[in-house]
Amino acid sequence: MNNKFNLEIKMKEFILDNDTIIINFPKREYILKDKIETTSLEILELIFLANNTNNNEYIDIILSKISMLDFYLEKSYKRKYINKKVLERKVYELTLITKMIYGWKNYVRDR
Repeated sequence: MNNKFNLEIKMKEFILDNDTIIINFPKREYILKDKIETTSLEILELIFLANNTNNNEYIDIILSKISMLDFYLEKSYKRKYINKKVLERKVYELTLITKMIYGWKNYVRDR
């Protein structure tokens, strides 16, 4: 597929990078680890759905799931499963994705 849009690419990169981070979580934190992984995949799925249906409701759900993902990462930092540098990088990536989604939302609204 050569016609992938940047939001899809950024989210896939985010998910693949998560694999290297959450592998170091303690076994007892399987719920937090699972939430980060599951929420990231749900966001990607919703991006596909929103792109194929042009439904603004999916975009709002994506934004709320990104907020939850941000919380899970912050919780991981507070429990010292990730360091500050990793947290800042992941939050920066989420910020870029969020900006892209707001741009997409405005584009869909203005059409």
